[in-house]
Amino acid sequence: MMNRLNTGKGTENGTGQLQFVESIRVDRETRLHWKQALLALFWSLIFIKSVLAHWAISYWDMPIQSVWVWGPTIFAGIVCTIVFVAGPREETEV
Repeated sequence: MMNRLNTGKGTENGTGQLQFVESIRVDRETRLHWKQALLALFWSLIFIKSVLAHWAISYWDMPIQSVWVWGPTIFAGIVCTIVFVAGPREETEV
């Protein structure tokens, strides 16, 4: 699929034809920094939720084990982190 350059006026290459973008290479490492920050933010939220759930269950003496509240969340976080870390590291061509 060919895309027209978005210059606003149609760029010509000297032959009177419009130039087209054939491919774009985006290095995954440049996009990785904000994803790592987002992953750290989500793990912080999981930690805060787990501590608050454990405290609330203990404080109000609820008849439930707190692991049933925060356990599945931590398990899902571990699975998502493994998928993220084990993902492909090569260049992505868009």
